[in-house]
Amino acid sequence: MQNRGRVVSGTPEQVHAELTQIAAEYEVDEVTAVTITADFQDRRRSYELLAEAFALTPAQEVASGQVVAA
Repeated sequence: MQNRGRVVSGTPEQVHAELTQIAAEYEVDEVTAVTITADFQDRRRSYELLAEAFALTPAQEVASGQVVAA
């Protein structure tokens, strides 16, 4: 696979460790994850697992239409 060097996969713990290491190597505060799957529910579950691995809380939309951290 040509893009294998750009793919991070594994258990939530493995993905957390690898993304944390990559962020440290590039000295960045945040990373962007893109999950490419045919099935929407699989994609959504992937993002849920990432959020759980990084102990993130869901954003909450307020009446003004702005999204704020919950």
